[in-house]
Amino acid sequence: MKILAVMNQKGGVGKTTTAGSMAHELARIGHRVLVMDLDPQGHLTDSFGVKSKSGPGTAEILNGCLGVHDLASQIRDSLFMIKGNRGLMGLEGRVGEGMVSYLKLHHALHDINVTYDYVILDCPPSSGFISLNALFASDEIVMPITGDYLALHGAAGFLNILQRIRQIRKREMKHWIVLTRFQPRRKLAMEVRNKIMEHYPQHVLATVVRENVALAECPGFGLSIFEYAAASTGAADYSALVLDYLHGNTMKTCSANVA
Repeated sequence: MKILAVMNQKGGVGKTTTAGSMAHELARIGHRVLVMDLDPQGHLTDSFGVKSKSGPGTAEILNGCLGVHDLASQIRDSLFMIKGNRGLMGLEGRVGEGMVSYLKLHHALHDINVTYDYVILDCPPSSGFISLNALFASDEIVMPITGDYLALHGAAGFLNILQRIRQIRKREMKHWIVLTRFQPRRKLAMEVRNKIMEHYPQHVLATVVRENVALAECPGFGLSIFEYAAASTGAADYSALVLDYLHGNTMKTCSANVA
């Protein structure tokens, strides 16, 4: 089982779209996947058509009240979800009571008695209690970045936090960068892409996710991009991105779809 956190301190970078699309595509190609909505906004829960945020959800896992097996429900073939719920709103600003409080998610995911190939965590745009639990639980990080300089500066800050977590955990944790909401005809977008390639050449997945209206529309229908617009560039990009992730294809080793 591999645990993958999709996170960025900056909002509006396509984090939830990336988490949901990667989870559904991994399930579509035959993997058994659990996706967890850790964002108090609950957008991932909504985007899969799970409307109610009342009742128990990921907040109860972080509080140590319930286990993964109590809450996971099947939402698509081979795809299971633990929904976000209102209890998360009071958790992100919580101050941990020692290291054990930041390991609640880690213990919950390693105590499950059901086999998943992948667990994907959709994290809030912050570095508080929830996000730290996700960092300590994860094997790998996927960081979506848009083509603007604020996103580039935010990436540097987040990677510094990630390095400190690695030192505390005393083990390596892979991280991948995904260029999202990309507009290749914009000069600024290409400049930011080149800067990211200059600083993180081994970590930028080869496929960029181009700006696509279908990606913005599909959550409103409770559908993933593969259900809503299977022939769209959004579906094509996320399908290719998952293959990049599985095979470790980066812009350094492959051609990117930036035309």
